[in-house]
Amino acid sequence: MISHAPDGYECPFCFLLAGGETEIDSQSDVVLRTELATAFVASGWWANNRGHVIVIPNEHHENIYDLPAEYGHAVHDVVREIAVAMREAYGCEGISTRQHNEPAGGQDAWHFHVHVIPRYHGDDLYGSKPLPGFATGEQRRPYADKLLAVLRDQADRRQPRADQQVAAGEQRAVADLPQRDRVAHHVDQSGETGGDQERVQPVQ
Repeated sequence: MISHAPDGYECPFCFLLAGGETEIDSQSDVVLRTELATAFVASGWWANNRGHVIVIPNEHHENIYDLPAEYGHAVHDVVREIAVAMREAYGCEGISTRQHNEPAGGQDAWHFHVHVIPRYHGDDLYGSKPLPGFATGEQRRPYADKLLAVLRDQADRRQPRADQQVAAGEQRAVADLPQRDRVAHHVDQSGETGGDQERVQPVQ
């Protein structure tokens, strides 16, 4: 394994994942967390691209060489979801993603991560340097709130489609049953047998 982390390295991203908070990273910065990946509003900004998001695997892996496939897939899925939400929430005109490995590749935090950056025409991202210091929690919070609102709205819009897909799947399954089993299924679903009915609960 290729590693550049110093001896005794205390990973700030692992600290955040464990519930820790600092002035640079806070739990209120987290906008999306899945089983294997987490996204949060970053504290390092560029002047014309404020509010960018970092996506990390929920297990410590220093770089892309060390990253298991399942975590790579999970990070990619979250990157895409954040990009879609950011485009709507910020009203930006494009999205860039960045991922760095080793010092020669621009890496300076020793936990694999992907930057999701809002882009605007003429923003000069690649010709500019990051702003000095770090954005405060108060400065980061409005961006987190915007993203959370859109992500929740997207989840709400997906849920009816998921319910429809479940219902359609049940209908197809019933259509494939022999005639006598279809009748039995209909009786059971109507409640005439008095049996408990299994219900699909929406994701909270």
